[in-house]
Amino acid sequence: MQFGKAPPGTVTSVIPNEEDCKISAGDQEAESSVRVVDFPGHVKLRSGSEEYLKRALKIVFVVDALVFNQNDRVREAVR
Repeated sequence: MQFGKAPPGTVTSVIPNEEDCKISAGDQEAESSVRVVDFPGHVKLRSGSEEYLKRALKIVFVVDALVFNQNDRVREAVR
């Protein structure tokens, strides 16, 4: 999101990553900035999410498509 294109590779987050991303609304020239936080979803790291949830205006959940074949892992992600 920061650079306007997909990164060449990805890695699993083990700490929250924050970045201000510029966005534009279609053909309009006006840009605005939005703060994006990538918070790791591992069970052992979730306890630190409360600080971010208090100031969040929107939340997007990204789930690894491979876990949909593993019902136990999907239920864990919902918690």
